[in-house]
Amino acid sequence: MTISNPLSGLNSIVVSASVSNMNGFIIIAIMNGLFDATTMTLPTTNNIKKGLFEENQPPLLAVRMQYAPQNFNISLSVDSLISNSNYTIFYYATMDDPTLTSSASSVGYNIFKTLEVLDISINWGFRNGIGLGLLLLAFLMLH
Repeated sequence: MTISNPLSGLNSIVVSASVSNMNGFIIIAIMNGLFDATTMTLPTTNNIKKGLFEENQPPLLAVRMQYAPQNFNISLSVDSLISNSNYTIFYYATMDDPTLTSSASSVGYNIFKTLEVLDISINWGFRNGIGLGLLLLAFLMLH
């Protein structure tokens, strides 16, 4: 399985992925915050399919599963994320079988951050002053 680096927007993410030499399912899951491999254990494939990081823990934010013909790129997206926030995406592939007991690749992960909102402030005061001055000048010329 190959997966692209996550392409994040203000409140969304898109990844492209493919499975080599077999048809199968690609599964991604989003966790709020950063995964730390030194203090945390990767979620199991079964827990990801259930939408869980670990049993008795808060659920993952989103899980997407999509069928992928061999050597064909597919795109998976998740929205409703919060801008300027850190997330972790977990991913793996299974054989052509979406059940919990299907053979699967190992779980991988990438960390990403959604984009920050960009505020643009335009100072219209100077422009309005010139416009009013030209309007006054035109009015005076007509009278």
